[in-house]
Parts: sequence; structure tokens; C-alpha cells
Amino acid sequence: MQSNYSILGIQENSTINEVKKAYRKKAKLLHPDRNNSKNAHQEFIELNKAYEEIIYLKTNKSSSSNKFEEELRREREEARKRAERHAQMKYEEYINSDFYKNSQAAIDVFNQLYVISSILLLLTPFIFYLFKGLKGLGMGMIITFIFTGYWGRIFKMKIQLNPKSFFSSFLRLSKTTSFKLLAISATNLVLFFNYTLNTEISAFYLILFIIILIGYYIYSSKSRFQKIKFDKELSINNLKILLAFNSFFAINCLFAFNEGIYETYNFQHQLTNTNEKTTYIHLENSKYNNQPWFRTFFDYDAMVDKNKITYTFKNGCLGLRVLVNSEFE
Repeated sequence: MQSNYSILGIQENSTINEVKKAYRKKAKLLHPDRNNSKNAHQEFIELNKAYEEIIYLKTNKSSSSNKFEEELRREREEARKRAERHAQMKYEEYINSDFYKNSQAAIDVFNQLYVISSILLLLTPFIFYLFKGLKGLGMGMIITFIFTGYWGRIFKMKIQLNPKSFFSSFLRLSKTTSFKLLAISATNLVLFFNYTLNTEISAFYLILFIIILIGYYIYSSKSRFQKIKFDKELSINNLKILLAFNSFFAINCLFAFNEGIYETYNFQHQLTNTNEKTTYIHLENSKYNNQPWFRTFFDYDAMVDKNKITYTFKNGCLGLRVLVNSEFE
């Protein structure tokens, strides 16, 4: 693997951003349209192959398992095919390709976010001062000092904040399959924890739907590739099904009506093996045993020395009851 880093002229501990910058610089030099070497075509193929292998390894945790080795072997083969296609392009065609433009957009977005986070670190003392006074100012200065190596790089690398460039690059990335996969996944998580789990549905049906969705993905994957394989487009389609599922509960919750239905129950804490209380509770008469998320909490201080809980429900517009609040007494 050291030969790949040598091809790009970087160290093995280089960041993804540094890898992409080195690749961009080398690509301009080694593209067959600009490289007069007899081996120009092969050198450009090796550069692209090395770049994609390094990116793959840095974005997939290294493992000694056979599965990882098989995925790496498959990725190397696909990287070589992509490199051969890129090497056959004219230089102007290459720098106007989606592959090159998306790579540059990713670097630009990363750099701009890096600058923003660095500015926030520099402003930390002032922000803390507004909330905590002189004590906050001191804490902020300590934090800023600790992260000097982080924010100091924006001066060394001469990265400048450019909102226009950031938004244009972000807009380009938003059209990629990877971004869509990430965005739909994040949206599903927000909807699931904020709306689906606040709806009075049985855990059995919820788990059954997830199992069916996973089974459908496995079946679709095998039908398409003759084996189970991660595929972005196929994953997006499945996530869209899950998005429709979660959106149903979101609509039901957002348009819930009536002034509120109040239910009060005695409860007991779930105990650990050492008889310590947890934030998971059991209600009298086994109420809401099929909705464990109604009985799971994170703020122990709010429930300490309490033995009653009052739930507030509303009727969802699609016929399912919605939990809108819970209060310990």
C-alpha cells in the first residue's frame, strides 16, 4: 500500500483532504494530454487507481476479515476500469468530467467548513463570555489554545472563506448519489425519532416492517448482482420507502388535534444487576408494554424520587394517537 502513497507523493497518515489535493496536482501533470512520457497513459491509470484505493481505505475501516479483503479486491478492479476510462479522455474533457468536478466540489466544501469551524473556535472566548461572563472567557481561551493546531492551519494553508464558492460546490454535491443517500438517511432518522416513536403503534408491527424492508433489499440485491452487495441506487430506493413510512407518522403527528388526553400511572424503575435504578420504567398494569420507547428516558434527574408519570396524548389526523408530552410527579 506504500506504493500508492508514493505515487501521489504523500505520507501514509495524510488526511483525505490532503490526498485529494495531491491527486488534483498530479492529475494535471500526468494526464496523457500534458505528459510527454511514453508511459503517460499507464502513469495516469496508476495515479487514479492509487487515489481511489487510498480514498476507499480511508473511508472504510481497515479489517483483516475475508469480507473486507473481497470488497477491497473488487474496489481495486473497479478503480482500474475507471482509471482507464479517465486516461482515454482528453485533458479538457477530463477536467470537465463529473468525476473531477465532484472531487473538486468535495474539497471546496471541506475547506469552507474547515474555515467556518476554525472561526467559531477563535470566537469561542467571546461566545462563552456572553453566557458565563469572565469565567466563560477564561474557559473559551483555554479551548481556543488547545485547538491552536486546528485553526492555525487556515493561515498556513491560506484557505479563505468564500460563501459563493461554498454554495455552488454544495449544490453540485447535493446532486450526487452519495449526498442523496446521506440526506435521505438523516431525514429518516429525524422523522423516526421525533414522530414515529411518538406514535402509539405496536413494536411488533414496527419491527416487522423493518424486517420486511431489509428482506426486500437483500432480495433486490441478489436479483441484481447474484449476491448481496451494497448499491447506492438500490439503497436510495429502499430509503425512499422508509421515508414514506416515516412521513406517514410525521403527518399524523404534525396535524394532531384536540386539547390533550391526560393519563397518569405509577411506575417502577428497571433495575440493573446491582439493583441500581435505570431510566427505563415499568408502568402499572403493564401499560404500554408494546411501546418500550414510551417508557425509555434519558434525564434521570427529572425522574429521581418520583413514582408517577403523566402522559399527554393527542389524536393524530390519520387515526393514531400521538404522545406530545410526559411529566414526572
